[in-house]
Amino acid sequence: TLLQIFSTETRGHTESVRSEIQKCRESGIGCQVSASLLRAAHTLQGSARAVGLRPMAEASAEIEKLMHAYKAHQHPLDEPAAALFDRLVGAVEIMIDTLSRGDTRSAGLLGEFSGVAQGAHELQSHLLAAAAAAEAAAATQALRAPEVAQAPAAATPKPAPVSAPAGGNETV
Repeated sequence: TLLQIFSTETRGHTESVRSEIQKCRESGIGCQVSASLLRAAHTLQGSARAVGLRPMAEASAEIEKLMHAYKAHQHPLDEPAAALFDRLVGAVEIMIDTLSRGDTRSAGLLGEFSGVAQGAHELQSHLLAAAAAAEAAAATQALRAPEVAQAPAAATPKPAPVSAPAGGNETV
């Protein structure tokens, strides 16, 4: 069934997201957003839309937008973004388990998906505001920096020509 295909494929994507987030955390340095992380967020969104899970699709779409903003501004994947991914993946896994049991109730996941979407939107807003502030500060600094004008090099005085001593061929 479509639900079984959705469940199987989505579990694969959530596992890859968890693995990639864990690798970033273990590296101890900020990882850049990878193409596979972007693809996973995009696929989670599309899969959720295909089976009519709009709240999950909207949360995944907001995470995807956030990841694109991080990538565009070369911002490393930080803990707030990783935590949002964790929340999304956790909610998706609960949703899959719930649906797999034949239970169509949301198990309180609507609020969690909404919280993930809101959190991603807020992080993106902060990132874009910080990037705009940094760009404005750089532009202001460039305008305030004194221009180093290249003054023309001063002419070096030439030595006076040596003339023959007065009186012709005198010997001393």
